[in-house]
Amino acid sequence: MTQRDNEEYSGFAEFAEGLPRLAEYRIAVLSDNASVIALTPDGREIKAESGERLLDLTDIKGSDSIPEEIAAEIDVLEIAKKWSLFVSKDLEGASNGFGNISPHLIKGSYQYSIATKYANGIDITFTSIHTLMDPPFRNEKVGNFRQITDDCFSVDISFDKHMRLYYGKEVIDSMNERWYFLKYSGDSGTAPTWRLAAMKEVGSNAE
Repeated sequence: MTQRDNEEYSGFAEFAEGLPRLAEYRIAVLSDNASVIALTPDGREIKAESGERLLDLTDIKGSDSIPEEIAAEIDVLEIAKKWSLFVSKDLEGASNGFGNISPHLIKGSYQYSIATKYANGIDITFTSIHTLMDPPFRNEKVGNFRQITDDCFSVDISFDKHMRLYYGKEVIDSMNERWYFLKYSGDSGTAPTWRLAAMKEVGSNAE
């Protein structure tokens, strides 16, 4: 068996403990009729087909719902909408909405750096003049929840944000991302809360 760090977590690995590493097992199966089965962390069976020599377990589909105890502490869809509004310069708050989104981020992380540079850079000034439709967010989907550690999880979130440009044209900004959340307290000594640690594209529209 060999192990290596999972690049998927590189954007927040320094802030998390116990992140799983990628492991590769080379197993000698001496029986022609052997049944090879792998178990996921939540106990689901993944059975190798007859004659299959490679079994990739790195992207097994997660749960369709978020556990109640986590959902009671954080509304992941609401955070995703806030980020989307921040990107289109529609989020209220100081520094082009940065003051509203920053409490949900980990200070010093790559995601925090992206938000800081965007809020104070030139790109945000190029946002087209528009108004949000009513309702702005449609086709909302939340799923593929995966518990990475006790204090870290990922979830896939997608939606369409409807806007109308100043000259009347309607545009749809679609988001389809995998979001990573980490329970983090920082240096303040306060109780840890769920923060947006990173995000990555799982569709054709990345933020």
